[in-house]
Amino acid sequence: TIEGARFLDLCAGSGAMGFEALSRGAASVCFIDSSRDAVSCIKANARSLQVEGCCTILEGEWRFWIEKLEKKGELFDLIFADPPYGQLVERGIYMSEKIIRTVDTSPILAPGGLLFVEEDSACIHPLEGLSHLQLRDTRRFGRTAMQHYLSTQSEESV
Repeated sequence: TIEGARFLDLCAGSGAMGFEALSRGAASVCFIDSSRDAVSCIKANARSLQVEGCCTILEGEWRFWIEKLEKKGELFDLIFADPPYGQLVERGIYMSEKIIRTVDTSPILAPGGLLFVEEDSACIHPLEGLSHLQLRDTRRFGRTAMQHYLSTQSEESV
């Protein structure tokens, strides 16, 4: 449920998903995007919607900010990631997979929290060796696929 949730919008673009989460009752949203233009757009949208007090807007590379937020002990109930489709970050590894594996090994997603990752459907494949994330569903919509993971991490390990 979104009501009262702490929401992280990774590769946020215009911030549409995060603002939608706020409109559905999320307590707060943290937006992360590496594009200065995207961050400016998110700031303008937050001002025009008068929700600046509920928003944290961070410019820069998502891995850097995940580490910083992790060190501060930040926890999110819902994470939505919409990285550039088909972008390789390492040999044979798409950014979407890197995000899933990073969240899997990080305490940033609260126990029982949900991770949603949007990607080009041609780039989606089952991932082996996840420790704390369980794939719940994959849906395809034409060229787009959405994967939904559940954090099985326990309260004690956070």
